[in-house]
Amino acid sequence: GWFLNREESIAECITVSVRVSWNGALYFVTVAAVKNRIEKRIDACVKHLLGACEAIRHIPGDAKGTA
Repeated sequence: GWFLNREESIAECITVSVRVSWNGALYFVTVAAVKNRIEKRIDACVKHLLGACEAIRHIPGDAKGTA
């Protein structure tokens, strides 16, 4: 899944986030932009973020939790 913050934190700013678990830790990958630049591109941002997080999941790490 993904998360959308539509000006809840900063006026005129939208963020799109995807969480990814990697090497035993939880991370969030986020794209942020001013509202008028990102609003019509949210679907594309989600698609790219999901793809990036899928790639991150496949990066090898070690058993101690460090890359």
